[in-house]
Amino acid sequence: MSTNTALSKMLQSIPAERARRRFRDFIPLAWPIAEPGRGFLPNWHIDLIADHLQAVAEGRIRRLLITMPPGHAKSLLVSVLWPAWLWVRDPRRRGLFTAYDGDLATRDSLRCRSVLASDWYQETTSGAAACGVRGVLVLAWSRFGCIWPAAIKRWG
Repeated sequence: MSTNTALSKMLQSIPAERARRRFRDFIPLAWPIAEPGRGFLPNWHIDLIADHLQAVAEGRIRRLLITMPPGHAKSLLVSVLWPAWLWVRDPRRRGLFTAYDGDLATRDSLRCRSVLASDWYQETTSGAAACGVRGVLVLAWSRFGCIWPAAIKRWG
């Protein structure tokens, strides 16, 4: 391998390594896969959510409630990109991600699945995750971990 090729490979791996370490750096790389046709626009609220979710993943925050108006990427960050990033760090992790409606749980699960199944994710994680569908339930799994979407229905 020539020096230029080795240097080129090393430079390409830097963003991937940063994305493995910090959720904030993972978001702009995975965004085009989860949200095709909508460019990523960095903003303080995305950084704030990313930093808090990273603190949850690292055990520095035990309980987190995020309340924001619709349309601020809350579901995309929490239910789509964060589970995919968690698996980059620990493929054995298990999670149950809920939404108030079954259609939203399925939508977010499908978007997470598209990230997990993407060439970019498979190359970045060395194939940490596989994806599958059972009936209408969309799930993803790694060698030991899994993600299950679920819905919470309102009463009356």
